[in-house]
Amino acid sequence: MYLPVSFNQAIGATTPFFPANFAFLITCKEESVEVSCALLPVVFGIDLASNSEHLFHLFGFLVCAGSTAGRALKSVFQGILLTSEAEKLHSRRELPKPENHVFLPSLQLHN
Repeated sequence: MYLPVSFNQAIGATTPFFPANFAFLITCKEESVEVSCALLPVVFGIDLASNSEHLFHLFGFLVCAGSTAGRALKSVFQGILLTSEAEKLHSRRELPKPENHVFLPSLQLHN
């Protein structure tokens, strides 16, 4: 076991910190000063918890922080894709009608 579950959850609490940084690095979108100030105590709290955790293991910490960063990176890319006009999915124009998926196969079963 590389990290206790409670410490893993504590590292997961830094999740808002990662998307704010990734969004700034990828899209150059800055968070407000209030948001940045609110994120600092969380990050410093995790730093203090890391120093006082008697079962701290560097590999476990890096894996947990990496997975948290990966989830944040996914969220930033989803935000980019969902707000991009070129990537929007207009279901009424582009997708086939749902009744074709339901009724046509059922008609073929009856024949």
